[in-house]
Amino acid sequence: MAKDARSLRRKLLETYKWVTFGERVRKARLEKGYTLETVAKKIGTHKGYISGIESGKVNPPAAHMIEKYGMVVGINPTVLTILAWAEKAPITILMHAVHLVQKVERDYSRVATR
Repeated sequence: MAKDARSLRRKLLETYKWVTFGERVRKARLEKGYTLETVAKKIGTHKGYISGIESGKVNPPAAHMIEKYGMVVGINPTVLTILAWAEKAPITILMHAVHLVQKVERDYSRVATR
């Protein structure tokens, strides 16, 4: 990826206060008071894998694992799927994904508060 494209991607993510998949699930895990081991057991994997995901050293998991992960940490699995997909997407798709995540989260919070 060219330096200009990386710079544009970084600025876009900062502008929208984009939180990566790993950052988002780590925050949710900690808010629930779960350890890495607790989450790993609940979704059927190893704590080293969860640690790698949260630190960004490992790519987000496959869709079936994202569904379990979202249910365990209390994040809409659709949002997690979009995050996982968008992090590797070209910049034009990433821009749309940012808006889509915002819309899904708004809609999800409206439904959850009813």
